[in-house]
Amino acid sequence: MSEHDRVSRAELHQAIVCARCGSDRVRTRLETDRFEHRDGERATPLDVEIPVRACLRCGFEFTDATAEEKRHEAVCRHLGVLTPREILSLRQRYRLSRADFVRLTRIGEASLARWEGGLVIQNGSIDQLLYLMSFPENIDRLKYRQHRDPLTVEPSPVSRSAADFARVAPRFRALQATSERRTEAEKFTLLVAREA
Repeated sequence: MSEHDRVSRAELHQAIVCARCGSDRVRTRLETDRFEHRDGERATPLDVEIPVRACLRCGFEFTDATAEEKRHEAVCRHLGVLTPREILSLRQRYRLSRADFVRLTRIGEASLARWEGGLVIQNGSIDQLLYLMSFPENIDRLKYRQHRDPLTVEPSPVSRSAADFARVAPRFRALQATSERRTEAEKFTLLVAREA
């Protein structure tokens, strides 16, 4: 079991109310939960440490959202994708609201909310994009592409600055449509080689 699968002290000692009787006299113990992650026909057993709550008043035992988050994170690690906490942390690192992040990446806001909330797991290609966004220079690139104005791009604290990207010449330039070019284009004929 990895360090990520361990329950933090804060999660262990948060105020819990019994789901059956409403008592706040709830004790928490940690248990290793083995569950199966299904991917089509294949099932993979995963182990994760979860908090199990036990009411001292009525004896009812239950798990809560913390246990579900731990299971979800274990599946994300098994699949090799970012966890909901990591996605949220990525967005917060750059001080981007959800709407700002959506404008920058063109990812749907509802999808982002579902990934951050742990309702669904992002696919591999989106996860690759999210991973690349963990590098500040890629955020700069997206901002530059979005605004096309190097003065609006905040410089990255790492390696390249926005000014570096402003100095890069465009790879292609458009030709002006003049009457001379139109005349040349009309004369052009593509010759096709014939087989002998």
